[in-house]
Amino acid sequence: MLVQRRARRSGESTMRPKRNLLRRWSPLAVAVLAPLLLFTGSGQASAAEVIVCLNNNGPDIRKAADTRFNRITKAVARQQAANTWQDWVWRGPEERCPWNAAANCSYTKAVSKTTSYQWSIGMTIGGEAKKEPFTAMASIVGGYNRSSSTTMTYTSGVFYKPGQFARPISVVERRWRSGDFVGAYINAPAQESRCPRSNVKAFRWDPNKRWGSWADNIKVRDYGTFHIHW
Repeated sequence: MLVQRRARRSGESTMRPKRNLLRRWSPLAVAVLAPLLLFTGSGQASAAEVIVCLNNNGPDIRKAADTRFNRITKAVARQQAANTWQDWVWRGPEERCPWNAAANCSYTKAVSKTTSYQWSIGMTIGGEAKKEPFTAMASIVGGYNRSSSTTMTYTSGVFYKPGQFARPISVVERRWRSGDFVGAYINAPAQESRCPRSNVKAFRWDPNKRWGSWADNIKVRDYGTFHIHW
């Protein structure tokens, strides 16, 4: 810490002014923080720019997961497909109505079936986000595997025509969507001198930075129904 002194002029009071209790930290004083946090700006907290010093082995745009200071990279959906598709995760016993039946047939078996299922969401990561570990970026979106369960219950009330087949099914309806990531540490070469160690790079936190891309599919709904066909 540098302390400036000046000679006392003749006639000046010999009383020393009170020292300011708010002392400036030296770079060595904050070097123990990991990552190192530095603040620049006009002195007002709302206008201060957050500078962090991170290991220099990595991309110039990086994700953040610092819950202490609410610096968190988020996945934001921007688009979704207009159409959905169905996965049949369970098929029950099939019955056929005889061709010579005098009237429509009713499915005769009572059904109460709970089916657990798991699916890959087809996760893709693109743009600058591909330079980060895939699993880390996928976890921000919500992981690359999903699991759930659905229950099909039936007692009576399904009718089908002579010659038709009928069977209970459990259906999961899904839809594709895509988006990008918001919030990142961005390399700030102009602030390199503020980092006390030679093996780190300076980054500034930008909560509004949109970067990279991702795509996956999500469950819209699941339900039980009957598949009736000829």
